[in-house]
Amino acid sequence: MYTHYSIDQKPNSYPISTIPPHFDAIVFSDPVASGYWAMIQNDKGKENGKWWFQVQDQVLGYWPGTIFNYLVSSASRIEWGGEVYNAELGDHHTRTQMGSGHFGNEGYGKACYFRNIGYLDNSGKFIDVEAQSLKKYATRPSCYNVEVANNTNGGFGTHFYFGGPGYSTQCAN
Repeated sequence: MYTHYSIDQKPNSYPISTIPPHFDAIVFSDPVASGYWAMIQNDKGKENGKWWFQVQDQVLGYWPGTIFNYLVSSASRIEWGGEVYNAELGDHHTRTQMGSGHFGNEGYGKACYFRNIGYLDNSGKFIDVEAQSLKKYATRPSCYNVEVANNTNGGFGTHFYFGGPGYSTQCAN
């Protein structure tokens, strides 16, 4: 698991096991195991717009709102998903797996997933994101894919499965 944010239109990604610049750690433990949930929350008005990062019920720390030009009071977009960096020149794809290494369409028990997708509005109320409002994006569907679903009765709410094996017979380049 990692956090990804930008203060200057340039991506910055940091594994949970490291403390990124500008991040004020409160508690920092071992890397997160599978089956955990995470939350990033803006505490606008309470403590100078800090963006809190929480895994399960443990607050890990925050980014000061002052480091973000456009996130002082709220965000205009939220993205969930996975990412693989490929430094290979040419068209040879990396062998790096995304998530568990299983494709999103393999579903529960195999693929990685995000569940109960939502956000907190300005009053602090949790707002569920509707499945039809999510945009699926996969640059190499033969290497990694994503499947969006909605299960209000099963406790997963709006959710999606994602991942893939990277370079393989299905993902030759």
